[in-house]
This record gives sequence, C-alpha cells and structure tokens, in this order.
Amino acid sequence: MTLSALGYTVGATFALVIWVIGHRSRENKSQSLPPGPPPKPFIGNYFDVSKTEAWKTFSQWRELYGNLVYVNYLGNKLLILNDMESIRELLEKRSQKYSDRSSFVMAKYMGIEKNIAFAPYGPHWRQGRKLIHGTINQEVVQKYYSLQEDISAKLLRNLVEQPSEVMKHLHTATAQILASVTYGFSIDAPGNTSLDEFAETERMVLKGVVPGAYFVDMIPKCKSAIHTEDG
Repeated sequence: MTLSALGYTVGATFALVIWVIGHRSRENKSQSLPPGPPPKPFIGNYFDVSKTEAWKTFSQWRELYGNLVYVNYLGNKLLILNDMESIRELLEKRSQKYSDRSSFVMAKYMGIEKNIAFAPYGPHWRQGRKLIHGTINQEVVQKYYSLQEDISAKLLRNLVEQPSEVMKHLHTATAQILASVTYGFSIDAPGNTSLDEFAETERMVLKGVVPGAYFVDMIPKCKSAIHTEDG
C-alpha cells in the first residue's frame, strides 16, 4: 500500500469514527428533545421547508409530530410552536427566559437591525417595547376606532369595485392605518409614493426574514464570523 493510499484510508477511517461519535451524541441529546423530522447529514432539515410557504410544512409536521416540533437547520436548533397554549406558556408566562430571538444577519445589511421586531432582547428592545405599549395599549387604541372604520369602508368599496385586486386593496388599507398611527400622515391614492415605499419595504423584509432564505443567517460559523468582524 502506497503512502498516499494509506493516508486516504486513515483519513476516511478517522472521518467515519468522528461521524459515528457525533451521530450517537445527537441520538442521546435527541431523547430529551421534542419529536421532529429526521435530519439529514450536515444540512439537517434545511431542504424540508419551503422558503416561501414554510407555515404549510409546519402545519403538516404538527399532524405528524405534535404541537412542539424540533428541527435542525444547518446546525441551528429550532423549536416550532404549533398551538396557542404552547405559545402562551413559553412566550408569555416564561417571557423572561424566552424573550430573546436569533439575530438576522441580513437585517443588518438591510438597515433594519434596530427595528424592535429584529433587535435582541436588552435595554434597546425594552425601551422600544415601552414606547410602543404607550402608543397602542388597550385604552389608547380606542382613539383609532374612527380611523379604522373609515379605512375599512374604503376597503369594502374598493373590493366591490375591483374584486380581482384583493391583495392590493388589503395592502393599501394596512399601509394607510400604519402610516396614520405610526407617522401621523395619510396615504390616500394607490399611486402614492409613500404607499409604494411601504409595499417595497414589506416585500424586502418578508423575503429577508424567511427561515433559510439566506445561508448567512443559517450557518452559525458565518454568523459568528460576521459578528466578530463587526465587533
């Protein structure tokens, strides 16, 4: 046997041993985790979930594995909550433990990392939540009832006049409410520049935060390298 062949054999054997040890370690850990679809080597469940309609896959998994589903995305451990009881138990009753969220690297490059929806739990997040609560708590939202009624009336009229443009009308009505409540100005015409900006921002954000949409958000080493570089 030549030295090159011997080296190849030793390397392959070593890799096999490492894989077996890692596989057994994962099996032992998985015994204390909720059930979920079996992961594939290296990539886990990455290709098991649609990048555009992930909720359909999650709903199917609920029928197979229950309300709590554990998946592995390229080394990222995800717990999918499929019922309101689990959501309230973990995200409300145990909020101090589970209030943090995974960082989205793409959110940083999109310039929205400071947005309260993507910010990690901490002083900035708590301050933002306090401001939001003061603006849209149960007592304050009552002053927006007339605004919502007016926009709802316009929405119904648009649906009657142009029934084929359902999503367009829904987006317009949503943007009108958000613009008035958040920024204090109204969006009247569908061709309004602000409305177009709202729609484009929504499209960008929804595309960018879908789990698995970008490798940089799913590969832990890439995320760590980028955070280290930024720091």
